[in-house]
Amino acid sequence: YWGIRTLAYKIKKSFKGHYFLLNFEAKFDSLSKIENKLKIDEDSLRFLNIKIKKFDKEPSMMYKISKEEN
Repeated sequence: YWGIRTLAYKIKKSFKGHYFLLNFEAKFDSLSKIENKLKIDEDSLRFLNIKIKKFDKEPSMMYKISKEEN
């Protein structure tokens, strides 16, 4: 969880949003189900799924920064 951040532009009448980074392994069918639920959920403004070859288990830079800010 990266915290509440100001959006670069207004999305669905919102100027701020909660940012999350989730790393997980899933089969294509499972990922499709997750995407469908996020599309239907009115509280989800945007989401992005990417496929990576190698997973870095260290905390993300955004997570480290958000911890320092709090």
